Order: sequence, then C-alpha cells, then structure tokens
Amino acid sequence: NKEVITAYVKQLLRRDAEHAPFRYLAAEYAVKQAVEVIPDDGTSPFTINLGGNIDRMDEKDGTLRIVDYKTGKSIQEARNMEHLFDTTVEHRPYHVFQTFLYATLMSEQCPGKPITPALFYIQKAASADYSPVVKLNKQPVEDFTPLRCEFKPLLDKLLTEVFSPTVRFTQTTVAKHCEYCKYANICGRSQ
Repeated sequence: NKEVITAYVKQLLRRDAEHAPFRYLAAEYAVKQAVEVIPDDGTSPFTINLGGNIDRMDEKDGTLRIVDYKTGKSIQEARNMEHLFDTTVEHRPYHVFQTFLYATLMSEQCPGKPITPALFYIQKAASADYSPVVKLNKQPVEDFTPLRCEFKPLLDKLLTEVFSPTVRFTQTTVAKHCEYCKYANICGRSQ
C-alpha cells in the first residue's frame, strides 16, 4: 500500500510541477450557500443550504481552479448541460455535475473571476496526455463562468422537483445506480 500511495503522490507532484507556478489556496474547502427554492404548488419559497467540500483550490493567472480528486471511474465529460441532469442514463457524468455545482457556488463568492473545474483521476495522472480539465460537448471548460447561466436554471428546476410536494418520489429506472448505494435496502432495492 505504501508503494502505491508513494507512486500516486509522485504523480500528483509531477502534475503540480507542470501546472506551476500557481498559488495554493485551500484543501477540503467547505463551500455552502443559501439557495431559494420556489415550490411548484404555489406555497411560499423557502431556503436550503447547498454545498460540499472542495478537495482543492488553487489560482493561476487570475483563474480559480477547483480540483476534485477521484479514484473511481473516469467520466470527465458531459455531452451537454442537460446530460448532467438526466437521471435515466446509466453513465451520468455526476463527477462533472459535482465540479459544476462547486463552480456555481464559488462564482457567487468570487464574482467575475474565471473558474476552471478539474477532475483529477489519480490512476490516469501518469499518462503523458492527461489533463484534469473537465469537458462539455468535447470542449475543455477553461472558464465555467459563462456556463453558469445555463447550469443554474437546470439546478433550480431540479431542486424544485426534489422538494415538490406534488412530485412523487420514485426509484431510479437505472438499477445499476443502486449497486453501491447504502440506502438500497431502505427504498426496497436489495444490494
């Protein structure tokens, strides 16, 4: 285990050297924001806290980079913005969704600052042509800021649906999503 961890750390340090010079800002940065949910049943809007822990943030040439480290499957690209919200596909790019959510929240804290979402798949870091930059429609997202106006309405729609008293909770139609879910027994799907 020690040798594997040492090899991964060396790969990360090599990647950091390639990205240098940059300013390291934070690790395990807890980002949280109050978000208003407007119910679809005519009741009064209410506020929820939305957030998470950003694995790492650094800054280079005035651009904030949000890095999420991953050890699992490497889905680093979404076909389009709707693809991020489509729960009927087996291989939904939920890692991309996570970085876009963090970028949305950080864009509120750092208005006007370019933000680059990055997914760092440890097992792929040794590849010479590897880039952690997330792609949308085959294009690297070097600055998420212009995409926020497309992502945020879809996020608001999702939150309205999740908290809607008129929309019934239903299980996913993609049973594969339940394979590693720790709540599968609660909703009646065995693991």
